[in-house]
Amino acid sequence: MLGMMAHSENKWKVRKELMHIFVNEDFDAILETIVRKMKEVSDDSDRIKKLYDEAQSYIPADRLYEKEYWIAAYIIYSNLTKFNEMMNELKEIESSIIKLREELSQLWSLQVLIKDSIEILREDLQKVKDDYQVANLQHEIKNYQEELRSIKGTYKEILDRCIELKDKKSNLIRGIIQFAKQLVVS
Repeated sequence: MLGMMAHSENKWKVRKELMHIFVNEDFDAILETIVRKMKEVSDDSDRIKKLYDEAQSYIPADRLYEKEYWIAAYIIYSNLTKFNEMMNELKEIESSIIKLREELSQLWSLQVLIKDSIEILREDLQKVKDDYQVANLQHEIKNYQEELRSIKGTYKEILDRCIELKDKKSNLIRGIIQFAKQLVVS
C-alpha cells in the first residue's frame, strides 16, 4: 500500500513538473523544437516509441496537450538540470545585455549634453573680447572635448561588449536547440 502511494505521489510530482514546463515561457521554443524534430524523425522511430513508453505513465487521460508535447516536456524534464543550467546562463547574458544597453543610453545622453555644452561655450566665445574670459572658455571647451573623447571610448567598449554578449547569446540558443534535437535522436 505504501509503495503504491509513493508511486502515485511520484507520478503526481512528475506531472506537476511537466505542467510547469508547459507554462514556463523559457521552454516554449525548446518544446516546439523537440516536437518538430520528433515529427522529422517520425513516430515509427524506436527512440520516439521508447520516450513515449517512458512518458506514458505521466500523461493524464484528460490531457490538455497533444501526445508529442507531453513527450517533449518529458524529455525536458528528464534533462531538467542541463536545461536549467543553460537557461540560467541565457538569463544572465540577457540581464547583462539589458544593463549594458542602459549604460549605453546614459552615455549617449551624456554625450549629447556635453556636445550641447561645447556648442554653448563656443557661442559665448564669439561674444567675449576679454583675453582672460577667452582663455577660460577655451579651457572649458578643451576639458569637455577630452571628457567627450573618454565617454566615446567607454561607449565603444560597452558597445563591443554588448555585441560580444549578443553573439554569445545566439551561440547558446543554437546550443540549446541542438541539445534538444539531439535528445530526440539519440
